[in-house]
Amino acid sequence: QAFKAGAYDLRLEGDPQQWVRAYDGPALKDGRLKLANFPHKRTEAVRGFALNTRRPLLKDITLRKALGLAFDFKWINKALFDNQYKRTTSYFPNSELAYYKNEEDTENRRQHLVKASQMLKQAGYTLRDNQLFTPSGEKVSFGVMLSDPVEEKIALEWGRNLKRLGIEAIIRTV
Repeated sequence: QAFKAGAYDLRLEGDPQQWVRAYDGPALKDGRLKLANFPHKRTEAVRGFALNTRRPLLKDITLRKALGLAFDFKWINKALFDNQYKRTTSYFPNSELAYYKNEEDTENRRQHLVKASQMLKQAGYTLRDNQLFTPSGEKVSFGVMLSDPVEEKIALEWGRNLKRLGIEAIIRTV
């Protein structure tokens, strides 16, 4: 509010929803306030979920690929962040070590979940009473530990998609 009232001259905004919604008003319309992106060549922080592949359940690459397909970045970006993010394809974005993927993912959530379900079935996973089981009969369930309550809305959406596959994700914020 102090910035919008002219009490100081520059504000860095890290919240994509604030960027899109909070600055609209007379000062923006009459030119006293200007929103601008400043390109940079710094590496950027990578945000994401890291899977503990030391756990027997998560050693299976097919299951990990299915978990990745269940993460609907496009919907999350649109619904929660007003399309302000682009999907990272590298651990070293915006640097000389970056990997860039040229093709754009055109599949939707349903197509991803169908593909994930087919992969799991081919790998021997079974679905009984809306619960997925490994080829050895173990229930597919794992914990997602978060350190920031802001991440909950992302994890909960991922968890809803996992549930559609019969996978239980127990989400906790510590």
